[in-house]
Amino acid sequence: MDWATIVLDALTLMLDVLTLFIVIASFKAIGENHKQSREALEESRKQSREALEEGRRQSQAALAVANTQIQESRKQSQDAIAAIYKQIEQSKQQAQQENFAENRPLLLPSGKPTFQGDKPNWLDWNVNDQEIALHNIGSGAALNVASVIYGCESYLTDWATNQRSDASKGIHWTSWLGIPIASKAHGIATHKKGNGNFYEAKMHVGQYGFNAPPEPHFNPNANQSFITARITITYYDIFRRKHASIFDYVQHTGGWQLVEFLEDIAEDLHDLEGLYKVTQNVKTQKLRSLRCNLLSYLAK
Repeated sequence: MDWATIVLDALTLMLDVLTLFIVIASFKAIGENHKQSREALEESRKQSREALEEGRRQSQAALAVANTQIQESRKQSQDAIAAIYKQIEQSKQQAQQENFAENRPLLLPSGKPTFQGDKPNWLDWNVNDQEIALHNIGSGAALNVASVIYGCESYLTDWATNQRSDASKGIHWTSWLGIPIASKAHGIATHKKGNGNFYEAKMHVGQYGFNAPPEPHFNPNANQSFITARITITYYDIFRRKHASIFDYVQHTGGWQLVEFLEDIAEDLHDLEGLYKVTQNVKTQKLRSLRCNLLSYLAK
């Protein structure tokens, strides 16, 4: 073997080793590139997932804002509708109240009850009739008019000792007028003694009792009202609403003093009375029975 062969073999071996190194470096470079590609792909996927999640969050937030706006808009619409209905109802009530006011009767009494000759502050318990005029100063007709006159809750029997008696507390005169009183007109109400039964628990309209206050001591002070009787008047308007007028008779002025006008009361004298109502129902039933019997007789 000569040196040329040895050198050639050595160069060949070096070339093979170099080729091997190149191949190894190429595979290493390919592996590194593959790793970088895989990492880049994973990063891209991660970014895509984050972008999708962010988009989802933004969509949900936008949807929540839209839902909030829809709810607020719906509430505003409902509030607006409720306000309109409330305004309509208020307008109806106002119109109704104006209608009530335009047709409201208002009764007040005139005339003097009959008092005892020797005791001018005491109503005359022996008279059967007390005639009082009822004037309608309101703008509507008064219907189902009824009124009742009572004396004081108690009377002085001994002025020196201030001893009192309420024995006559329940004595009263009642009128069931039976006819309407037109606006600006008046009717004469003849109050019959008794003519109805008012139990003590029913002797009031609202907070106002049927009796006048207890008979006062004589006092020349003109500012003090010397009250000796009370009249309670109840009546309907055309809407079947019940009203009351309550007046006290003032002895030293010879006139009636307003206690109260009551509007839209729950019970009138017809509701509060017991015996008269029962008697009237019995009379009505008897009349119906007589009418039926008469018709049956005529039919024969």
